[in-house]
Amino acid sequence: MIEGQRPRSYGELAQRVRARADRWRGLGIQPRERVAILDWNTSAFLESYFAAAAQGAILNPLNQRLAVPELSEILADSGARLVLYTGDQAVIEEHGLINMVDRKKDMILTGGENVYSTEVEHALHEHPAVLETAMVGVPDESWGESVRAAVVLKEGRSASAAELIAFCRERIAAYRVPRAIEFLPELPRTGSGKLAKQALRAGRR
Repeated sequence: MIEGQRPRSYGELAQRVRARADRWRGLGIQPRERVAILDWNTSAFLESYFAAAAQGAILNPLNQRLAVPELSEILADSGARLVLYTGDQAVIEEHGLINMVDRKKDMILTGGENVYSTEVEHALHEHPAVLETAMVGVPDESWGESVRAAVVLKEGRSASAAELIAFCRERIAAYRVPRAIEFLPELPRTGSGKLAKQALRAGRR
């Protein structure tokens, strides 16, 4: 194999493939599991192709037309030993487009169904009285978790919890609709200005 002006022998390629396969095995990638890869047509791409085969995994190049409906966490692999877990969950759609759906820690599991907080937040944001909102999952004896919304209303506007819940029912599936809505003067944030959802889960303001 020749890349640019640099040739690689079969032995060198095989060694690099084994190293990449070992790294993926250490990440817990199992046989028949899908591995999506976004890369140029380089030797690294070829190494990933053969590493997936060595693992018995299924490689999905994102530069091809494909649709992979499974929800997956995005990992960043620089080709070195360090692999970064981003915490971002995404679905690979047609033409290899990556649709970011939520942060892994913010996904709510209610009644066996996954609820992406961003989808519920977007639905509530469409209401003309809503300035800011944030969704969290809270423990529920019947459902495991239930969806709770924290809402900040625009100055001079008003809305009831029942009104906002009915508004959501017209836009998203019933199991995603918040079961409770709490009105706050502002959402809790960290010192850097980042939304502090953990404070909402714990009931701290």
